[in-house]
Amino acid sequence: VTDLVVHFSASSANTRPLHDVPISAAQRDYSATVGEEAPMPDMSTPIAESNFNKGFRGATVTLWQTRDEDSAAITDLALANSSQVSMMMDMGFHKLDANLFEQSGRGELYLMFKKGSGQPLMDVSTTHDESHGYTAIRGESHGHEVVIYVMYSDDKSTLRRSLTWTPCTGDDSEIVLCAAAAATGTELSSTMMCMLLDPAPKMPPEFTAIADPEDAPERECVIPEDGEWDAMMGRELKICFRVLHNGDRSEVRFSEESGRPEDTDRAEELLTGRTPTGAFIADVSGTQGQPTCEDAPCQGDRGMMVWTPSPYQGGWKGQVCLEACVFAEACPATPGGETEICTETCFPVSVARCRWSLVAEDSFVEIAPRFQTNWLQLWYLNPGVGHPDFALRSAMEAINIGRVYTARWDDTVDGLAARFGVPRQRLMDLNADLIGMTDEEFMAQERMVCIIPDSCSIEPPSNSGKNQ
Repeated sequence: VTDLVVHFSASSANTRPLHDVPISAAQRDYSATVGEEAPMPDMSTPIAESNFNKGFRGATVTLWQTRDEDSAAITDLALANSSQVSMMMDMGFHKLDANLFEQSGRGELYLMFKKGSGQPLMDVSTTHDESHGYTAIRGESHGHEVVIYVMYSDDKSTLRRSLTWTPCTGDDSEIVLCAAAAATGTELSSTMMCMLLDPAPKMPPEFTAIADPEDAPERECVIPEDGEWDAMMGRELKICFRVLHNGDRSEVRFSEESGRPEDTDRAEELLTGRTPTGAFIADVSGTQGQPTCEDAPCQGDRGMMVWTPSPYQGGWKGQVCLEACVFAEACPATPGGETEICTETCFPVSVARCRWSLVAEDSFVEIAPRFQTNWLQLWYLNPGVGHPDFALRSAMEAINIGRVYTARWDDTVDGLAARFGVPRQRLMDLNADLIGMTDEEFMAQERMVCIIPDSCSIEPPSNSGKNQ
């Protein structure tokens, strides 16, 4: 039993006028409107023979009880007259503010109840007695006695309460939480118990590259021994990674700076529709089992970065950087604080120059426009191909699309362009690492340059004296 309600109404036994009009509990008198009484709570049932004014003038009294397994139960019930109410409240009882002798001229008698740590009240009755396992509760006012019978549970289980708390990001300081069981409305309570809480901080994710097992049927992801991934134009480079974090979820994306490898602005207008290009992150999903993180429980996500260098990224060398972020929930500990915590990891990659990885149905005729040349030149650069109409993919994995030239100490980009009869921009298209490079930087160390010579437009070199 979680609640008790006293309801007043009029009856034909009442000698006052308007006997069919209910009585207002607030005014303790007849109300002016029929049906003004408040509706009973859900799961409430009336207690039989609970009109304690029966045979006397006054309101007709009906006692209702509510049962709810999910609410706190009444653990003690008593009857008190007006001289006893204050003492009972000092003992931790609550007063049900409805006189059981309402308007009968016999004084005041009230129900008093507790919701504490005792055994829960299972039933309230006026017809059952001690022979049925009930306990009698007695009260009197002006010589008139009321007897109510109650039954308590014989279950010896402990009253349980729980606290749920989700620390905000940044709430990683030790906190002492104290609690006590208290009687509502009084200063009575149990001994206070305290516990030390040490929230684990929300740490940045741990981001590492991983490889497929050596005995896997198809090893898509391999970690190079020298730590640098080798890529080739037209071929997918796959880098598998694992993210460990102690957040609810993580997001992996390319870093804003030095993230996704940049391609030339002219790539879209120069490439055919079937040319494979682009970089994306795929297959980010939870790992099997429970990973272990340092000092805190964590979750794991596995994913893959896939990049297919375009025909204008040959010779590219740099870092492909990814960010793994966990969200800082909706309550950062400081106003305006970070909404996510991120870790950046970069993978060094170099793209082979002058080599194109063949895909299904590739032919010299289709490949040539990607490199602004013709099929005859490509056939000449690949003497292993017996006939230009042969299916290239069935004979080899990759083809040469130019010659690799080792620059001399005094070579410049413009000098090479003039020597081999190609525009300067053509060298940039074939060698992504030359973009933005000055002649001083070019000459500072030995350089490898991919060149597709145009023998038909070569003019006598201006530096013929250096060709000895």
